[in-house]
Amino acid sequence: MWRLVLLGFALAVFATRGAAYAAERVIEVRSEPLAAGVSPDDGSSPATSPVIASDFGRALEMAGEARARGDSVVIELQPGIYRLASPIELNRSHSGSPDAPLVIRVAGGGRATFYGSTRLEAHAASADAPLSPAMAASSPLLQIDLPEDVFLRLQPEQPRGFPLPPRRSPVEFFVGRKRLVSARWPNDGYFIPQVLDNDQRSPELAVPAAQIKHWALERDTLWVGGYWGFDWHYETAPVARLDPGRGAMVLAPLSGPYQIQRQPRFFVYNALSELDAPGEYFLDRPGRRVLYYPPTGAVEPQEVEVPVLEHLLRINGSSDIRFENIGFAYALGDALKVIDAHRVTFSGCFIGHTGSRGAVISGGAGDTLSRCLVTDTGETGVEMTGGDRSTLEPAGHAIDHSIITGFGATLKTYRPAVWIDGVGQVVKNSLIAHGPHVGIWFMGNDHQIIANEFTDTQTETLDSGTIMTGRDWTARGLVISNNIFHNIRAYSNVTFGTPAIYLDDFVSGIVMASNIFCNIDIGVMINGGRDNKVFGNTFFRIAQQPIIVQSLADSKHARLMALPDSVLMKRLNSVPWTGPVWSRKYPELKALHHDQFSPMNTQIKFNWSDKTPLVDVQRNAGPFVSLLDNVPLAQFPPCPPHPLFRVDDLSEAADFAFAAESANNRIPPTVAYNRVPILPFYSELAHAILAPY
Repeated sequence: MWRLVLLGFALAVFATRGAAYAAERVIEVRSEPLAAGVSPDDGSSPATSPVIASDFGRALEMAGEARARGDSVVIELQPGIYRLASPIELNRSHSGSPDAPLVIRVAGGGRATFYGSTRLEAHAASADAPLSPAMAASSPLLQIDLPEDVFLRLQPEQPRGFPLPPRRSPVEFFVGRKRLVSARWPNDGYFIPQVLDNDQRSPELAVPAAQIKHWALERDTLWVGGYWGFDWHYETAPVARLDPGRGAMVLAPLSGPYQIQRQPRFFVYNALSELDAPGEYFLDRPGRRVLYYPPTGAVEPQEVEVPVLEHLLRINGSSDIRFENIGFAYALGDALKVIDAHRVTFSGCFIGHTGSRGAVISGGAGDTLSRCLVTDTGETGVEMTGGDRSTLEPAGHAIDHSIITGFGATLKTYRPAVWIDGVGQVVKNSLIAHGPHVGIWFMGNDHQIIANEFTDTQTETLDSGTIMTGRDWTARGLVISNNIFHNIRAYSNVTFGTPAIYLDDFVSGIVMASNIFCNIDIGVMINGGRDNKVFGNTFFRIAQQPIIVQSLADSKHARLMALPDSVLMKRLNSVPWTGPVWSRKYPELKALHHDQFSPMNTQIKFNWSDKTPLVDVQRNAGPFVSLLDNVPLAQFPPCPPHPLFRVDDLSEAADFAFAAESANNRIPPTVAYNRVPILPFYSELAHAILAPY
């Protein structure tokens, strides 16, 4: 059973016949029950007669009773904060219908937010707490004492990150909606050590002797987070031991099967001796207390939100449910989990401050996030999977007119803003920004990434793309069209920077059309894949290369991928690619065994660029690349320094410029920005969602 802890706010249910939004019956939820049941809709009472329920659970029961009579139902909450004692659970019994969904919304156009946290008041740190000389004069050290029921909800630190699957955070603390950071060294960025032993089973790193001495009394509690085997391999691990004599730190075995690279980057955390900066905390488990310095600018520095729930909302097998202007905040794991559901919509919702993912949609069909803000997620922002790859039946889950930002806040790699898999997911008209690694990671078939804006991604990583996947000949049918990518540059000066679109290790059958690339390192990187199309794009102010096509034939990498147990071959054989459905949809697959490791049938047509040559053809890829009517141009408008806050109403694949096979149908490059109409949409959306929150 779950219950809802009410903070004096009311909630109402409207039951209507034949129309989902015309209220005829009101059920109010108050802190004390005033009535029970739903009166029969026999016309004997006025349309506004209230029926009272004691909590949200009872309101859902009443809604079910109303639905059984054929009524449409609206559950309406009064604005405010609702603290959950356990997750909200919805199942098939709570379903609406396509023409009359169950609607859960807020009265009067305000906002109601479900919190999975408890609020604790801090006080000045106890006399035995260590004080930082650097901080003593500028900020007080504060302390919260953890009640037993809260302390028991917290878990020990555990290894997390790539290649481990997503998992709940052991602990999180927020002050003024800002996530506190476990006390760490260095306070910002990463330390680059000398590697003494690069064996991932027991890595040994050189660390300044002064630091090892500093940590001598807490060697059993230290953890590290960092980039180890590659600049996309981020994971956390405990410190196994410190060796003061050698000035060495030895780590516990890492999960990634990679030797430590020559210059890894890492930081040490969970170190009481490093509690010396605004926004840092230390969890004193034996003392059941948290010591912290408030973040800079915190309005209420003594109020701490401590997430205690793993999830806030779980929907399993439901259909036709709509949430409007509802917030979901402060979860140790995934805020929302929507499993095997159909036509569940979140409109104008806030989802954020999570230890793991923001929203997970798995199975079912037609679930949508519209005009939502997803921000400050410890791992992935939104994950959408569904559809049937055997039959290529699409799920049609969608993100539309939304903002996803601040993803990968604690786990840095392979935790993108959006993860899509299966068949037929859609991401359109949205802003994706501010994350350390990939913006959209895709797998599966026939997805659409349309009319979005991407900026400030891959802020900490190399050898990664804003839109990316790898090692799959069968991940076909994706359309990437009418997007703008800008201000995406590698964090360091390297010869191979950060591509906007990166088709790695034989990814094939992708259409990239009518996109704008500005102030980025590399526009499109095709690494060995075949049947890819790059049509009608605009490239300007490119730091390195607009397009790179590389052949991997006759390489060591290709020989490894040809092994039966390779990821590439396992993915190929996991789908019926020689069967009638796949053969009709992707006829190019019939030629797969002909020179299969070369970038066959790569078509690059009708593109504009201020940099020549447009294409860098590497490793003998030239014979497999078709170039037609690509135009070098000298002048383009300046690249926007910040998000454009634009929205585009393009929605149908038939409208896209990639369908044009002649120059006569191309869009003039002189109106490049007009190809993606600019409106002050995102700023207004963010303000509307955040202001009441």
